[in-house]
Amino acid sequence: MRGEVAFDDVQLKVFKPFIKDVRSMSGTLALAGKMNGTLTQPQFAGEMRLKNGAISMISLPVNLSNIQLYSSIRQQSASIDGAFNSGQGVGRLKGNFDWQNDPHLNLTLKGDNLLVRQAPMITAIVEPDLTLDVYPFNQRLSLKGKIDVPRARISMPESSATVVNLSP
Repeated sequence: MRGEVAFDDVQLKVFKPFIKDVRSMSGTLALAGKMNGTLTQPQFAGEMRLKNGAISMISLPVNLSNIQLYSSIRQQSASIDGAFNSGQGVGRLKGNFDWQNDPHLNLTLKGDNLLVRQAPMITAIVEPDLTLDVYPFNQRLSLKGKIDVPRARISMPESSATVVNLSP
């Protein structure tokens, strides 16, 4: 088997109905590369790029915009390099995925002034510095690092019932 694959300007919003909990999704995906090998052991080498992506989920307190993601795929592994915004903040994602023998995903996430908002109660600015290692066949996951919270506002909801002090 031998051939070339190319997709350009695939709109991510077409995937929204297949992903539970997505409020909105946008961006364009491009993929180009060469395939060879056999039907049972295909090989792919190419490049994937996500441009101008954005995602908002119902259950997560983060809205990501200006997502730019690049991946170089080489037979049995792929590198991942990307950036995004949350509010006025900037996040950076880097990593590798190796699926030969014992699959392993390694991602690092670093961010400055990322907005986290769970309306109406929490608004915070966070600065993550995290490393994630996943070994899916071993059912093993490791998350290390820190999340600084230089600023946060936590508002308690208004109580509709009158509060009465406990009698002595």
